Amino acid sequence: CAGLKKLEGLSLRWCDIQELPAELDEMNELEWLWLDDNKSLLSLPACLWHEMNIVALRAANCCLQNVPSREINTHNVDISGNFVTHLSKAFVFSPNLKNLTVRGCPLVVPPIEVCQQGLLAIKQYFTALDKADGIRRGRLKILFMGSTMAG
Repeated sequence: CAGLKKLEGLSLRWCDIQELPAELDEMNELEWLWLDDNKSLLSLPACLWHEMNIVALRAANCCLQNVPSREINTHNVDISGNFVTHLSKAFVFSPNLKNLTVRGCPLVVPPIEVCQQGLLAIKQYFTALDKADGIRRGRLKILFMGSTMAG
């Protein structure tokens, strides 16, 4: 990667890579990175999310299970078709994040129905969740008693 420090874009789609090189953080000029369809790619280095100023990151159809739980610098993120189940509030509310695509991920938090509506809906979900935290939720348990076959 030493000779590639000034590279602005890099496509590593369908390369069957398992991890990105440690020298990636030296590529200060890198604005876009395509990593789609690398089925052996399980995670992305922290520098990619936090230290670099990548405008567009596509890592669709890999085997990613997690995204950072804190703010990121990336502007446009496509992690469709991965195994991500949770998005953190800090990740979603990252000041630079403008677009987030998560189609085909088995998301639980926020629910996939919310995620399908886009980044604004995801932000509204977390805001509503924060407001609902102060609401006391009562529970009611109902027991039906009686004899079997009666009636």
